[in-house]
Amino acid sequence: MRKLIAVALVALLATNIFAQTLQDAQKEIDRENFFKAKQILNGLLKSETVNKADVYYYLGNAYLNSEDIDSAKVYYKLVWNPDNRTALGYLANGRLALLNKNAAETKLNYDRALQITKMKNANIYYEIGDSYIHPELKDVNAAITNLEAAFNLDNKNPAISIALADAYNANSANDNSMGGKAMNKYEYAVELDKKAVLAYIKMGRIWVNGKVYPSAIENYNKALAIDPSYAIVYKELGEAYYLSKQYDKTLTNFQKYIDLSPGDSRARTALLEMYFRNKNYEKSAEEAAIGLEKDPNNWEFSRFCFYSNFELKRYKDAYEEMKKYWANPTKKVKDIDYIYSARIASEAGDGEGAM
Repeated sequence: MRKLIAVALVALLATNIFAQTLQDAQKEIDRENFFKAKQILNGLLKSETVNKADVYYYLGNAYLNSEDIDSAKVYYKLVWNPDNRTALGYLANGRLALLNKNAAETKLNYDRALQITKMKNANIYYEIGDSYIHPELKDVNAAITNLEAAFNLDNKNPAISIALADAYNANSANDNSMGGKAMNKYEYAVELDKKAVLAYIKMGRIWVNGKVYPSAIENYNKALAIDPSYAIVYKELGEAYYLSKQYDKTLTNFQKYIDLSPGDSRARTALLEMYFRNKNYEKSAEEAAIGLEKDPNNWEFSRFCFYSNFELKRYKDAYEEMKKYWANPTKKVKDIDYIYSARIASEAGDGEGAM
């Protein structure tokens, strides 16, 4: 009997650990820490006791928000099981249809997910609303409708409140009152959870967009006071300092962001984007070169390297990096890549390449 009880307790503990671990992954996605979420979820796939469909779905979300749409599609396809049609499976199919810009198929799958849960599951509404607004805005009205439904079912969930605030904020260009509603929902999220770091980050972003940098910095520092290990805050704070011309504090915060995100190329890419966007091409080229030393096959670093060297009139270096970029089979090409490449080829005397 004791042995049976012991086995039951071990099984129960294992189930609780898994549930918490999956929740941790979901939390990291909500916190925009997609790199860490993928680490957790990939670890879960090694376990024989987990529901793989759950893991695949959230891996799809993590990759989608990391702007790796192809990988996201692969994982969403793995969720669906025609012999066991679950709400999560319909959500995955809905997200796939949305990515393929098939509005009718998207709605059909989302409606079925809601029907299975009798329209009483806040998380289903949350996932549907989230898909319409993250990582980019697709349908603000659909986002608001579903996130309001989620909030009405569960108004004690900070993640739902934050997502609804995001939707309101996205609609502020069409309706001036939405900006205030967004702030109210972010503040409500903080009331629900004093450690809702992301709410402070989102409020900071609103202040940055309004060019009220002191208020943005204040909110970012509130976030760091709660969780000094929250990597993305240092990125946001670094940008706010840069935009407010406090350059001495910019690099320190970006370096901290990179240090807290080991192995995450998006951290260094964010720094490169900031330098390049603000025409600091020397620093952009320098950081891109550092990134390529550590990750020679990273096409984003290579892109910034040839862009920046062109702007600095170092055409020979730009030409060599440009060739490496185009030889990389994993690259994701932008229209502007052709423009820069034509200009670089022309300066290098490669008329055929320029054409």
